[in-house]
Amino acid sequence: MNRFTYASLVALITIGAVPAASATPQRAGADPGVVAHPALALTESAASRQLGAFGESFVHAGFQARGFEVFNGNVGVNGIDRIAVKRAAWGELTDIRIIEVKTRQALPDYALQYTKNSGRQLSNEWIGNGLDRIVAGHDDPTLRNLAKEIQARWKANPSLLRRELHSIAVDSNKYIISSVEGVGAAEARVAARIAENRLTGLLGELSRRGTSTATRAAASKHLAQFDQLQTAATRSVSRQSALTKVSSDGIDGLVTRAKLPLSRGTAAPRTVIVESTSAAKSSMIALAKAPGVAATGLTFVVDEAFTAWDYYQGDINKAAFQRQTAQNGIKAVAVGAAIHLVYFLSATPHGLVVIGVGIAAYVTADLAITAWDAVFVPETLLDSDFAGLIPDECTAMPIMDDLESEGALYFAHRREPPFTFPKGVGDSR
Repeated sequence: MNRFTYASLVALITIGAVPAASATPQRAGADPGVVAHPALALTESAASRQLGAFGESFVHAGFQARGFEVFNGNVGVNGIDRIAVKRAAWGELTDIRIIEVKTRQALPDYALQYTKNSGRQLSNEWIGNGLDRIVAGHDDPTLRNLAKEIQARWKANPSLLRRELHSIAVDSNKYIISSVEGVGAAEARVAARIAENRLTGLLGELSRRGTSTATRAAASKHLAQFDQLQTAATRSVSRQSALTKVSSDGIDGLVTRAKLPLSRGTAAPRTVIVESTSAAKSSMIALAKAPGVAATGLTFVVDEAFTAWDYYQGDINKAAFQRQTAQNGIKAVAVGAAIHLVYFLSATPHGLVVIGVGIAAYVTADLAITAWDAVFVPETLLDSDFAGLIPDECTAMPIMDDLESEGALYFAHRREPPFTFPKGVGDSR
């Protein structure tokens, strides 16, 4: 490995900065099942509400697959989307998550809305009022008791409660988890991005690790038809993404163009998704933010910076610079492909796994390039190889690259002093 290798290995550490929790599947209470995406649901309900329920149900199932007890904290149509907890062996709460889920068709939504009577979502006041409403009016006595327990534990140890914003975007295949911190009583803000994954990754995990047969089947169905969730749309005349409910007039034509699978005698869905004109742009943004693409770019930039510095210092010539640039590109692509494969195989890989795979891919590519050069690239001849064959004056001449970049170097190798005109030559009298 050359000295660029170590710089790139240090750069790869930043690629593993997206931590992700993983746990052995454990059943936690009854599984409420999942809600279908509007494009696959034959429903009369409002599309926006159906889409929201779709996202919340899959987040619910994802926490269950990680061993949490999960509860719907909404009272009526408002409230805390999900409450997820874990307990110690003796029954004490050790992990409390208050979760807000925002599901959109086009781009992820990171906005914490300001509510009329409870402050901003996920603020201290908002959480406190949500727990009070559960205690006062929720139908489930188990959840009412849990809310009281959370209030007591939160008061005794505020750091035990964690606030999370789960942003889901179907068109761009994004599932982003952000941590939120309270700022005063009625304010809250997104503090950091905990994990950025693909929605298809979550569906794949649930299809294998879901806590019930219904959940695994629903996740498998949505994964198999995910392209239809993205393409079941017509072009929007505006630049705003939206979900709209349409009448049955003309819906069959829309369904046909969207290529939705409908069996004989099945009514067409009453809801279709209106595609934003910015969908292509959002897809490119999503691609640029993909871990594999980011790893490729970062690895190449670091390697190429050191290569360019050596060329600038005169340590390598133009041919060597071009060869090392191509090699830097090969190693960067190898790292990016390996990290992309990690995220393809697991929706939420551990950061250390990502770092380890990236380093292994880089070292393997570097060794392969070194072996290739040893076999197929001829060695550069040194001045000593020409001793006794070519006069010293010839080997002392600079190469063409040096002449182009530093013309004065040519004269530095000349043994005679610079030429001067004799006195009197060219004098005018």
